[in-house]
Amino acid sequence: CWTLHQRELKLFPPAEDTPSQDKTLLYSGEIVKCVKTTPSGGIAWRRLVGPNLRDVFYIDGNAVLFFMHERAARLEALELSPGNLAWKTELPARIRHYERSASRLLVTHRDRLVYVDLTSGKLVTQSTPVAFSPDLPEVFHKIQVGFGGSGVQVICYIQSRRQPSATY
Repeated sequence: CWTLHQRELKLFPPAEDTPSQDKTLLYSGEIVKCVKTTPSGGIAWRRLVGPNLRDVFYIDGNAVLFFMHERAARLEALELSPGNLAWKTELPARIRHYERSASRLLVTHRDRLVYVDLTSGKLVTQSTPVAFSPDLPEVFHKIQVGFGGSGVQVICYIQSRRQPSATY
Protein backbone atom coordinates (compact mmCIF):
# COMPACT_ATOMS: atom_id res chain seq x y z
CA CYS A 1 0.00 0.00 0.00
CA TRP A 2 1.22 3.50 -0.80
CA THR A 3 -0.06 7.05 -0.44
CA LEU A 4 0.45 10.20 -2.50
CA HIS A 5 -0.48 13.57 -1.00
CA GLN A 6 -1.35 16.37 -3.44
CA ARG A 7 -3.52 19.49 -3.36
CA GLU A 8 -6.05 20.30 -6.09
CA LEU A 9 -5.40 16.99 -7.76
CA LYS A 10 -6.96 15.85 -11.04
CA LEU A 11 -6.81 12.15 -11.81
CA PHE A 12 -6.84 10.90 -15.43
CA PRO A 13 -7.03 7.08 -15.38
CA PRO A 14 -6.95 5.11 -18.65
CA ALA A 15 -10.05 3.27 -19.82
CA GLU A 16 -10.29 -0.37 -18.78
CA ASP A 17 -9.58 -1.61 -22.32
CA THR A 18 -6.37 0.47 -22.59
CA PRO A 19 -3.08 -1.51 -22.65
CA SER A 20 -1.45 0.97 -20.23
CA GLN A 21 -3.66 0.13 -17.26
CA ASP A 22 -0.67 -0.08 -14.92
CA LYS A 23 -0.15 3.70 -15.10
CA THR A 24 -2.34 6.74 -14.59
CA LEU A 25 -1.73 10.47 -14.79
CA LEU A 26 -2.12 12.91 -11.94
CA TYR A 27 -2.23 16.66 -12.57
CA SER A 28 -1.53 19.24 -9.90
CA GLY A 29 0.13 22.65 -9.93
CA GLU A 30 0.88 22.56 -13.70
CA ILE A 31 2.78 19.26 -13.29
CA VAL A 32 1.76 15.87 -14.66
CA LYS A 33 2.95 12.80 -12.80
CA CYS A 34 2.77 9.31 -14.24
CA VAL A 35 1.98 7.04 -11.33
CA LYS A 36 2.41 3.28 -11.36
CA THR A 37 -0.85 1.67 -10.26
CA THR A 38 0.85 -1.56 -9.23
CA PRO A 39 0.93 -2.72 -5.58
CA SER A 40 4.44 -1.25 -5.16
CA GLY A 41 3.33 2.06 -6.70
CA GLY A 42 5.62 5.00 -7.21
CA ILE A 43 6.11 7.79 -9.72
CA ALA A 44 7.40 6.70 -13.14
CA TRP A 45 8.07 10.29 -14.30
CA ARG A 46 6.95 13.88 -13.85
CA ARG A 47 6.80 16.75 -16.30
CA LEU A 48 5.95 20.47 -16.13
CA VAL A 49 3.16 20.98 -18.69
CA GLY A 50 1.51 24.26 -17.73
CA PRO A 51 -2.04 25.28 -16.83
CA ASN A 52 -5.50 24.39 -18.18
CA LEU A 53 -5.26 20.63 -18.66
CA ARG A 54 -8.82 19.65 -19.57
CA ASP A 55 -8.62 15.98 -20.59
CA VAL A 56 -6.25 13.07 -21.33
CA PHE A 57 -6.67 10.46 -24.07
CA TYR A 58 -4.59 7.26 -23.99
CA ILE A 59 -3.67 5.95 -27.44
CA ASP A 60 -0.81 3.92 -28.97
CA GLY A 61 1.41 4.04 -25.86
CA ASN A 62 0.98 7.80 -25.51
CA ALA A 63 -1.01 9.99 -23.17
CA VAL A 64 -2.46 12.83 -25.28
CA LEU A 65 -3.01 15.87 -23.09
CA PHE A 66 -5.72 18.33 -24.14
CA PHE A 67 -5.25 21.89 -22.88
CA MET A 68 -8.08 24.35 -23.36
CA HIS A 69 -8.33 28.00 -22.41
CA GLU A 70 -10.34 30.78 -23.99
CA ARG A 71 -7.24 32.22 -25.70
CA ALA A 72 -5.39 29.03 -26.59
CA ALA A 73 -5.81 25.29 -27.04
CA ARG A 74 -3.28 22.55 -27.73
CA LEU A 75 -2.64 18.83 -27.72
CA GLU A 76 0.60 17.29 -26.41
CA ALA A 77 1.37 13.58 -26.67
CA LEU A 78 3.68 12.20 -23.97
CA GLU A 79 5.17 8.72 -24.26
CA LEU A 80 3.88 6.75 -21.29
CA SER A 81 7.13 4.90 -20.63
CA PRO A 82 9.78 7.63 -20.50
CA GLY A 83 7.47 10.69 -20.44
CA ASN A 84 9.12 12.29 -23.47
CA LEU A 85 7.18 14.63 -25.77
CA ALA A 86 6.11 12.67 -28.89
CA TRP A 87 4.33 15.56 -30.66
CA LYS A 88 2.55 18.84 -30.03
CA THR A 89 -0.28 20.52 -31.99
CA GLU A 90 -1.72 23.99 -31.56
CA LEU A 91 -5.49 24.22 -31.99
CA PRO A 92 -7.76 27.18 -32.68
CA ALA A 93 -8.66 29.21 -29.60
CA ARG A 94 -12.17 29.50 -28.19
CA ILE A 95 -13.17 25.87 -28.64
CA ARG A 96 -16.84 25.42 -27.87
CA HIS A 97 -17.09 21.64 -27.76
CA TYR A 98 -14.90 18.57 -28.25
CA GLU A 99 -15.61 14.89 -28.70
CA ARG A 100 -13.34 11.87 -29.11
CA SER A 101 -14.01 8.83 -31.27
CA ALA A 102 -11.30 6.14 -31.26
CA SER A 103 -8.15 7.85 -32.60
CA ARG A 104 -9.82 11.09 -33.70
CA LEU A 105 -10.80 14.29 -31.92
CA LEU A 106 -13.43 16.64 -33.30
CA VAL A 107 -13.58 20.18 -31.96
CA THR A 108 -15.96 22.99 -32.80
CA HIS A 109 -14.46 26.44 -32.95
CA ARG A 110 -16.69 29.42 -33.67
CA ASP A 111 -17.80 28.61 -37.22
CA ARG A 112 -15.34 25.78 -37.92
CA LEU A 113 -15.11 22.06 -37.35
CA VAL A 114 -11.58 20.77 -36.73
CA TYR A 115 -10.78 17.04 -36.91
CA VAL A 116 -7.45 15.89 -35.38
CA ASP A 117 -5.70 12.50 -35.66
CA LEU A 118 -4.70 11.64 -32.07
CA THR A 119 -1.99 9.20 -33.17
CA SER A 120 0.02 11.90 -34.96
CA GLY A 121 -1.41 15.25 -33.89
CA LYS A 122 -2.09 16.20 -37.52
CA LEU A 123 -5.15 18.19 -38.48
CA VAL A 124 -7.14 15.84 -40.70
CA THR A 125 -9.60 18.47 -41.80
CA GLN A 126 -10.70 21.96 -40.96
CA SER A 127 -13.91 23.12 -42.56
CA THR A 128 -16.45 25.90 -42.56
CA PRO A 129 -20.01 24.68 -42.96
CA VAL A 130 -21.82 26.20 -45.94
CA ALA A 131 -24.44 27.77 -43.68
CA PHE A 132 -21.87 30.31 -42.55
CA SER A 133 -21.81 31.87 -46.00
CA PRO A 134 -22.79 35.57 -45.90
CA ASP A 135 -24.95 34.98 -48.99
CA LEU A 136 -27.37 32.81 -47.06
CA PRO A 137 -30.19 34.24 -44.95
CA GLU A 138 -29.52 31.95 -41.97
CA VAL A 139 -26.57 31.43 -39.63
CA PHE A 140 -25.78 28.74 -37.13
CA HIS A 141 -26.77 29.77 -33.66
CA LYS A 142 -25.33 26.68 -31.95
CA ILE A 143 -23.44 23.55 -33.03
CA GLN A 144 -23.55 20.21 -31.25
CA VAL A 145 -21.32 17.34 -32.28
CA GLY A 146 -21.61 13.66 -31.50
CA PHE A 147 -20.41 10.28 -32.69
CA GLY A 148 -22.70 7.42 -33.50
CA GLY A 149 -22.72 4.41 -35.76
CA SER A 150 -19.74 4.83 -38.03
CA GLY A 151 -19.74 8.60 -38.44
CA VAL A 152 -19.96 12.05 -36.98
CA GLN A 153 -23.33 13.65 -36.33
CA VAL A 154 -23.43 17.43 -36.39
CA ILE A 155 -26.59 19.19 -35.22
CA CYS A 156 -26.82 22.85 -36.15
CA TYR A 157 -29.42 25.19 -34.70
CA ILE A 158 -30.22 27.82 -37.31
CA GLN A 159 -31.15 31.41 -36.57
CA SER A 160 -32.56 33.59 -39.32
CA ARG A 161 -30.82 36.81 -40.40
CA ARG A 162 -33.98 38.05 -42.08
CA GLN A 163 -35.89 40.90 -40.50
CA PRO A 164 -39.27 39.82 -39.21
CA SER A 165 -42.01 40.86 -41.58
CA ALA A 166 -45.27 42.37 -40.45
CA THR A 167 -48.60 41.31 -41.91
CA TYR A 168 -51.41 43.90 -42.03
